[in-house]
Amino acid sequence: MEILRLYYELTELLKSYRVFELVDKEFANTLLAQINKIRLSIVLLAEQYGIFWEQLNVEANPSGYTDSKSFSPDDISALIVRFIANLDATATLNLLHQGNRESVFTRQNVAWQQLASNVQGQTLAGQQTLFNLPQEILLGKNEALTIGVTNQQSSGQLFIHGANLKDDYSPNREALQAEIYANDANGKPNLPQVQLIPIEFKFLTNALDAKAVSLNGDKDIFSIKGDKSVLLTHVSTTSINARLSLKDNGRNQIMCSEVESLGVAGSVTNPYAVWYELPEFHLLRAKDRLSLKALNGSLITGEREAANVIHRLTFKGWTI
Repeated sequence: MEILRLYYELTELLKSYRVFELVDKEFANTLLAQINKIRLSIVLLAEQYGIFWEQLNVEANPSGYTDSKSFSPDDISALIVRFIANLDATATLNLLHQGNRESVFTRQNVAWQQLASNVQGQTLAGQQTLFNLPQEILLGKNEALTIGVTNQQSSGQLFIHGANLKDDYSPNREALQAEIYANDANGKPNLPQVQLIPIEFKFLTNALDAKAVSLNGDKDIFSIKGDKSVLLTHVSTTSINARLSLKDNGRNQIMCSEVESLGVAGSVTNPYAVWYELPEFHLLRAKDRLSLKALNGSLITGEREAANVIHRLTFKGWTI
C-alpha cells in the first residue's frame, strides 16, 4: 500500500531530522523539504479514500449448509482491505468476485481463520490481531464480492473493512500545503504531533436498543473540533456491547451504520490488541468533527452496557 510505504519513509526522515537539526542545520533543512513533500503526498492520498466498516450477519443453521453473503459498493469503486469474523471454529469460507472481472479468490473452501481475523469476543477461535489480505480487492462500480459460509451452525457475523474511491476527487491542495508548510507559534517548522481524539457517550438505561447520548444528555454526539487537520490511523473503544454508526460531518461521509463495536474498534481490555488499524488513513480536516450514534446491546457478547457509564470511542493519529 503506497500510503504505508510513504508513512514509514516519513517516520525515518523525522528521526534523522531531529538529530541533524542539532548538528547540521543545512542538511536538516534538506530533510525538512523531503518531509513536507511526503506529508503532502500522504494527505492527498488519504483525501481520496472514504473508509467504511460493513457488517454481514450470518444466520444460524444447524444443518451447516453453505450460505452466501454478498457485498457491493453499488455506484462507486471500493477497496476491500481485511475481514474480521465471529464464526464457529469449524466454519469455512470461499470468495468470489462477480462483475466485469470475475475472479475466484479461494480455489476451495478455506478455514475462515486463514482469511479473517478473529473478533475480540469471549471465545478465542483465531488470530485476534488484525491481518490484511495479501492484496486489496478492488471492486468496480456495481461489482460484488460473494462470500460463501459453510458449516456455520450458530449465528455469526462477518465484518468488511475497506475504503471507497471518490469519483469527484478534488482536494484543496493549496490549503493542505499551507497547513503543512506553516511554522508554529515559536517560528519552528510545524512537524507532525501525536493526537488522540475521543468521542464520549453514555446510555441512560441498559435497555436493548437504547440510544446513546452525550455526557450532557444531548442526542447529538460529536468529537471536539481542532485547529489542525489530523491523519487518523487507529481506533479503540471502551464499549464492547454496542452497535455504532459513524460519520465525518465535514465530508458528509458515512463510515458505518449500526455495526458491532467489536467489528470496528479494538477493545481497551483486550490483551492482544487495544487498537485496530483503520482500513486506510483518514484525514479529519481542521474544524471538522466526527459524529457518533450508538445502540445498546451486542449480538456478539449477548450483553448490554450499564446505565450512566462514560464510554469513549477514541481515534489516534498525527497532525499533518
